[in-house]
Amino acid sequence: RLIFNDFFSLIQFRKDGISIVCEGDFAQLSGNGEGIIHEFFSLYEHTSKLECFGKTIKHELIVRSVDIKEVIDISKYLPINPVKEPLIDFACVYHFNYKDYETYVTTGNFVQTDITRYELSLFNTERNKDLKDAENGKMIEVKISSSETSPDISKFNLLAGSAEHWLKNF
Repeated sequence: RLIFNDFFSLIQFRKDGISIVCEGDFAQLSGNGEGIIHEFFSLYEHTSKLECFGKTIKHELIVRSVDIKEVIDISKYLPINPVKEPLIDFACVYHFNYKDYETYVTTGNFVQTDITRYELSLFNTERNKDLKDAENGKMIEVKISSSETSPDISKFNLLAGSAEHWLKNF
């Protein structure tokens, strides 16, 4: 696990994959040849050339966004609710294929337990300090998978563009 406090990011190497976690603006993820995304793909490229490296079977991007200014009306999402008790938390999952990507968009209300459940504030930055006092809000998670066996920055940018599209549409 490599922690980059200046970038509010970490890179993890596990037996099932290499991942990067970034906390900040979506624009920070731009793979324009510099920054943490560039370093991530440089490490991936070197690691994938090692003799002991197995193979890459997919390229996946997960983006989470919280808007604490938007109050969610559960009846808007769940006009038929079989649960007779007030809901504490809920989510609607949309699963579809879009431009050769398997895509999941999960949207629902934000609750305090989401901070730890989804690691929304790993670095305790100023950017996310408002989450700790938020009583409600809207949360969206976009997960996009590609059966790409040789990911790179340009392919990452395509996934990021698709994720940004779905964030704006939900």
